[in-house]
Amino acid sequence: MTQDSSDALSTDTSGKGPLFFSRTFEWLVNWLPGNGMSSHTVDTYRTSLDMLRKYLNSLGISIGSFRFGDLNRDFVRAWMDWLKSENGNSPVTVNARLTALKAYVEYAAAEDVTLQSVRLRVDSVPPMKTDKPARTILSESEVKWLLEEIPVGRRGYRDRIMIGLMYETGCRVSELLALRLYSLNLSSRDTPYVRVDGKGKKQRVIALSDDMAGVLKTYMEIFHKNSESSAWLFYTMHDGKPTQMKPRTFQTLLGKYAASAAEKHQGFPSKVHPHMLRRTRATHLFRNGLPFEVVSGILGHEQLDTTRVYAIPSMEQMRKAMAEGVIKGQEEEPEWSRQEDILARYFGLRRNAQKQNEIHD
Repeated sequence: MTQDSSDALSTDTSGKGPLFFSRTFEWLVNWLPGNGMSSHTVDTYRTSLDMLRKYLNSLGISIGSFRFGDLNRDFVRAWMDWLKSENGNSPVTVNARLTALKAYVEYAAAEDVTLQSVRLRVDSVPPMKTDKPARTILSESEVKWLLEEIPVGRRGYRDRIMIGLMYETGCRVSELLALRLYSLNLSSRDTPYVRVDGKGKKQRVIALSDDMAGVLKTYMEIFHKNSESSAWLFYTMHDGKPTQMKPRTFQTLLGKYAASAAEKHQGFPSKVHPHMLRRTRATHLFRNGLPFEVVSGILGHEQLDTTRVYAIPSMEQMRKAMAEGVIKGQEEEPEWSRQEDILARYFGLRRNAQKQNEIHD
């Protein structure tokens, strides 16, 4: 398509501003990749706009006539409803499509200030409500079963200490694997503790139980008899040298022991990931009566609201609250015409919308 035909397509004879898709090619092909967007993100955005094209086609509207001025709150909401009811998208996917639309309109408005009112209209459309799945945690018995699946021996001892320390401290897997020998204070004269480097390079100190301090001392004698204080606390051997363990390695080990426990104990989760241990510990601390502020400090949360997602009351807590009279809650696809195919290619959209109906976070 020539520059003259491009100008013809963009010319506004309706009073509704430029063609909506007049900037998609530049945005998808040049601007997004040039600003560090991954190919996956670009592909997702392209599919989202192609779904808008598909919706317009279902209404008998050509992408060669749809303009920014046609984009209002009612239109966007109707498109979202169509994505869910007719295209079979989940609310999560619908919201991802909406995010892509808002990103494109924001880009267009930055290039053309006359489109700022359109951007404000689109930004005001709220995302679709989603049902948040229940967060799985392990019971104290299940934590014990998990540790029991770790075999005896040198490597098994390391894995048991690693998983046990992660549970006791509630730290993130990245924080656990970043621990060095100098991170520990196991002196019998002081309260034993571990110093964790959290997000934003913020340190926090977490007290250790006497039992954990004891097993860590034994671990140090076995694995770090002559190590320097800067050595990694937990490591793997690579080319004969101790190297920092990778999160994927930890996940593989944890998953293996969890799968073994699931085979022996009915109801044990078939999949256990590192963050589940953190979530489990936080919930257990809350249920044992530890204040939000203390739990928040242990987890390294800056905001109490972040900690509250772990405040899942136990059946016993709910029973007591009910007995006291108080419930403490938390708070068939249409065919495109040849002209539509040509326009779609010109605007950087796919010729045929590929099925990408579900997006997982």
